[in-house]
Amino acid sequence: MSLSGIDNSTSRGVSNDVQQSGFRPQLFLVAAGSYASNPAYGPYAVATGTYDAQTPPITDRNDSSSICQTRARIRQQDNNISFDITICLDATQPNPFVLLDTDEVRIRVLPLSAGDPGRYNNPLKTQDPFYGLPLFLDVEVVNQLGVNLLPLVANTVLQARYLSGGQLALVQQDISVAPPVSTALVADDIGALLSILNPPGSLIRIHVRGQYKGTHN
Repeated sequence: MSLSGIDNSTSRGVSNDVQQSGFRPQLFLVAAGSYASNPAYGPYAVATGTYDAQTPPITDRNDSSSICQTRARIRQQDNNISFDITICLDATQPNPFVLLDTDEVRIRVLPLSAGDPGRYNNPLKTQDPFYGLPLFLDVEVVNQLGVNLLPLVANTVLQARYLSGGQLALVQQDISVAPPVSTALVADDIGALLSILNPPGSLIRIHVRGQYKGTHN
């Protein structure tokens, strides 16, 4: 603060403190065609199923695991946001969504249960609308040894699209055509990996990392 009482920190280029947060991510499905339904990629499509709502749950939420922990971390400094999301699935269980095989795979905050503190409802920060809806290229689906499981088709790369409201749509881009074509990852893509990995205790790790411009809180 200057003697005149005017804060000159902005003009000196001083950055704000780093804010660290996170949330419990959930892998879920929306109806087939949601991603291509409108220019905003169907951000508020209703869930048709989740990988938690099974008995036992397919999502592995063992926080003490040394192999894979389902969690999401967010780092923000000024309007620069970075995140790191991991979702672990029990690869020894059968595919529960055979009848929803073309429904599309997305990531959101795990909905609150009775008694959960409100701080758990903490999605990805709002993006700066000037930059549109970011597309993140650092996406991998691997087993517990780090071996790639997806994509199943050659000349295809995995990506994640930020959606209004802080969700992510998992997509795959065909780079064998010009211009490349992006389509949603679907339940059958995940289902093809379930029950085929051994020995018992095998996991599927979905990992998404990205950076984007957000809005100041």
